Amino acid sequence: MFQKRKSKLLLSAVVQGQAARVKSLLNSGADPNHPDAQGRTPLILAAEEGQVGIAQDLIRAGANVEIRSKTGERALIFAAKKGSTPVMELLLKAGAKVNAKDKYGNTALMSAAIWATRMASIGISDTEQKVALLLNAGAKVNAADSNGRTPLMTAIRSGGGSLEETHRLPVLRILLDHKAEVNTQSKKGRTALMSAAFRGLKDSFKFLVDTGADFNLTDLAGRTALMYAARGCFWSYRQAGYISIVNLLLDKGVELTLMDKNGHTALMIAKMHGRSDIEVLLKKAGAGY
Repeated sequence: MFQKRKSKLLLSAVVQGQAARVKSLLNSGADPNHPDAQGRTPLILAAEEGQVGIAQDLIRAGANVEIRSKTGERALIFAAKKGSTPVMELLLKAGAKVNAKDKYGNTALMSAAIWATRMASIGISDTEQKVALLLNAGAKVNAADSNGRTPLMTAIRSGGGSLEETHRLPVLRILLDHKAEVNTQSKKGRTALMSAAFRGLKDSFKFLVDTGADFNLTDLAGRTALMYAARGCFWSYRQAGYISIVNLLLDKGVELTLMDKNGHTALMIAKMHGRSDIEVLLKKAGAGY
């Protein structure tokens, strides 16, 4: 019972970043692999907090880098989300499997990609270094999660919207430099380009088009990138992004008569969603009802 209490105290000391106390508890026999209620071990907690010194002490004391939380996430995935590059380097040297997946099929690379703009928004912007480290360690750039989404697709879906494009673009570049497939479609048939159009991410959208993204592909509902852009959204700061995307597609000679599975063209979708500005652009380009 006393030993179990020490192990619980170890979890608390790690969360609070108490390095000296962590060492003391380990020296007195606390279990470095004792999980909390969510199945997170002291090493997982240290990885999530970017505590490289504590993580090192835990590994030396016998912490297993491959233990999974209840959601199937190993320490490397937690480090890829919120942790630091040094912690990830430590875990990889200790034998962490770079392509291990959680219960949803997410790898550390996917986690790093999707957290790119989320972490940048709070001043932590080393995601490019994390992505590079994982790729150089053998991470599969085109591995897909349970929804068929690849790291490139998750990077586009990352939070932060158009306000964080400057932090997303370097991640997209390094993924494509490592042969990410730009036209991969998810289980619903959606591409990274469609997601960029849906979110009004004009810089990411242009970058993807310039690197070979096919804007005429359709998802399982028959929707194209133009249709996703035509619907717009209610976030005022993204409105200019949708206009830019539509104009770019019109300049590229996008097909205007395509219909989705409901029989709707991009023009009809713009009208249904109250986007009179996009409706005007499409009509000027020759679209009709």
